Amino acid sequence: MSALEAYHDDVRVRVARAVRARGYVGHSEDWHVVGASGDHGMISTQRNRLSDDRLVFRVHLAVTPGPWWEYLGWSDLTPRTTHGLWRQTLTPTTDHVEHRGERWWLVHDRDSARRCGVDVLRGLTGGGFDQVGRLLHRPTLIRTVRRGDLGRRRAFRHVLLTELLLLHADEGDALGFARVVAELDKDLPPSGPVLAWAEERLQLRTRTRASPEA
Repeated sequence: MSALEAYHDDVRVRVARAVRARGYVGHSEDWHVVGASGDHGMISTQRNRLSDDRLVFRVHLAVTPGPWWEYLGWSDLTPRTTHGLWRQTLTPTTDHVEHRGERWWLVHDRDSARRCGVDVLRGLTGGGFDQVGRLLHRPTLIRTVRRGDLGRRRAFRHVLLTELLLLHADEGDALGFARVVAELDKDLPPSGPVLAWAEERLQLRTRTRASPEA
């Protein structure tokens, strides 16, 4: 059995079962869930075949705000972990090797695939699922973006403020929206289309909340 076959038969099957049980949908190595506020959580595996009998892989987690994805006009598309505002990668604790300067799981036979699969599940159930789940709670996501705590990702301040602008607008939070606009004015004003979209969304959410039928 090749390393790729062992990976498919064990790791991919274990991950698929685990993420489906948590409400994720997808196929192969990309999985996606939408939170109650419309934000996106993603889990994916990235693999690199070194030879017929050696394969390395990693597992990535990510969250991207729904309003940002919607503003981009990509609502009909499913985001991937590379699109995440917040990104994290699980850390292997067994059968790992340094690859491209980082730690990757290493599969070279059926037994190593089983150990890697078990270790991945340990990482997901021991914190990975919870990390994504917490950030799909909109107030937690807003606080996290405000702190600039984006996991492995680094972003410029104006990017964070633009994301906050869209999040506060989507929440119908006029006070929070105004604070972010003031901060942006001090740094780098948002482009016209972003601000116009955010203002329209804020007005929509405000009207919806004020409606007796809301």
